[in-house]
Amino acid sequence: KVLACPENTPKQVYDLMKMCWNTKPTSRPLFHHLLKSLNSSYDDYQKKKVLSELV
Repeated sequence: KVLACPENTPKQVYDLMKMCWNTKPTSRPLFHHLLKSLNSSYDDYQKKKVLSELV
């Protein structure tokens, strides 16, 4: 059983978390994939934050 999605966690981040919990180690993401995905999520978050501050 995996942790339920924490409140206010973007789906993209939660999906990545679930990939890391895969019972088969070879199916888990490599570090460079984690870094790329987290950077992308952060960039998306920053863009949305800036846009919401403009409104």
